[in-house]
Amino acid sequence: AKEREVMQELCRHIAAHGQMRAVLGAYAGAAPESLRFEHEERGKPRLAGVAAGAPTPQDITFNLAHSDDQGLLAIARGATLGVDIEVQRHLPELEALARSHFTAGELGELHNLPEARRHDGFFAAWTRKEAYVKALGAGLSVPLDGFEVALHPDRPAALRSIGGSEDDARPWTMWAARPTPSSWAAVAVQMPAARVRTFSLRQSSLP
Repeated sequence: AKEREVMQELCRHIAAHGQMRAVLGAYAGAAPESLRFEHEERGKPRLAGVAAGAPTPQDITFNLAHSDDQGLLAIARGATLGVDIEVQRHLPELEALARSHFTAGELGELHNLPEARRHDGFFAAWTRKEAYVKALGAGLSVPLDGFEVALHPDRPAALRSIGGSEDDARPWTMWAARPTPSSWAAVAVQMPAARVRTFSLRQSSLP
């Protein structure tokens, strides 16, 4: 019932205000125009609070990604998270990119895929890696081959190890899906066994 109420309020806010502010306002229980934003030390955006007289959504965290005409917004309470979405395209330099940014284990898994599925495997891995890096808010300071993800496109996503340590990866939950046949998306949440629920918002579904 609570989720239905949130989604109804969300649609009302999007119809009135549009964009990310309306979505966050619905989850924070605050007017979209009252939200204030700031950046962490490394540039990751976060909610700073809201205007006087409104509740302060201190435990709301979020992350946003977009590719072409598709976007992904993840929201959590009291958990660090990051997201990525990529519209799949042909990459002539796929092998070079994989060698530069994938671990030996990921490269092996990629090469074990049928050649026709390697673009799928690459984008599955890339979005999962970007989601984890964005969760850290560390940008290019975190080498993409410094941690390992499961990249098989038909199996569950997972953060397998960080710096070679499986123990360090256990506090993380990784979710992945294909929002459309042409795109890949991933969410990394610093919470073991986190429950990830998804909603698809399209213009035709708004009031």
